[in-house]
Amino acid sequence: MRLLDWWPANTALTFARPWLLLLLLAIPLLAYLRGKRGPAAALTFSSTATLRAIGKQSAARVGKFLRALIFATIAIFVVALARPQLGKSLTQVETIALESSPSPAGHMLLVR
Repeated sequence: MRLLDWWPANTALTFARPWLLLLLLAIPLLAYLRGKRGPAAALTFSSTATLRAIGKQSAARVGKFLRALIFATIAIFVVALARPQLGKSLTQVETIALESSPSPAGHMLLVR
């Protein structure tokens, strides 16, 4: 079984609003701005440093997964806004017309 056997033959994927796909370029910018850290805390307490380290280890994985899930959802939403459409593709077909004309000898000739 080939990789694209599920794709119907002679079809093309087009978008009703392809210019909306430019919004996909904003997702890395959002990810950068979302991952940026704020200013340092004005007051720090040394007694909570170990608790903070323990809390970051367990929540960091879940937070990264949820962030990736949010950005993937935004990307799917932008593609849906562009309205993908599956339609028939245009193919070029070369045709040859054959003409028959009588020859002076009475035989039929095929002229291309």
